[in-house]
Amino acid sequence: MGLTFQVGSAEQVFTEPYASNVAACLAQMFPGCGAEPSEQELWYSSELAWSGWSSLQTRAEAVLGPGNAPHLLSMQAWMGAYLPVVLQPGTVEVEGNDKALDVASLGDLVPELETFGHALGLAVDLAGLEALADKYDDDDLCDDDMDLQTYAQLLQGAKIALERGQPLWVVK
Repeated sequence: MGLTFQVGSAEQVFTEPYASNVAACLAQMFPGCGAEPSEQELWYSSELAWSGWSSLQTRAEAVLGPGNAPHLLSMQAWMGAYLPVVLQPGTVEVEGNDKALDVASLGDLVPELETFGHALGLAVDLAGLEALADKYDDDDLCDDDMDLQTYAQLLQGAKIALERGQPLWVVK
């Protein structure tokens, strides 16, 4: 199973009872974070290679400089959420899982990714991001530029999450 990004409520991403624990914990710590049940359909990215996450983080740090993408660089690719609230990157202990949930600000992630995209001359709008992601659906290109594939899917998901006021989940 590869890496996918998801936009939706905790109940759409996790199984019970952990989903309720996540939603309650995040709602208490970060009111208005959008983790509670929702009528909106779950959005998810195309499946990506796991290596794309670390490749994107490494390239973003090289392009933007150390310390200039703290939200992007704050989490691993298996148990995290970018929340549509103001917060400093950190971790949250949730009952029912021995692995802490990494959290960071969705509102800060988007400009970090857009700055990265502008620096490389990449699309930052939804249509352009979708076109960039679609480019790699070709069998001849599916293993190329994992950092750029991850960028396109991540920024697309982040923009959708901001628009909906829901978390962008980075979970295995």
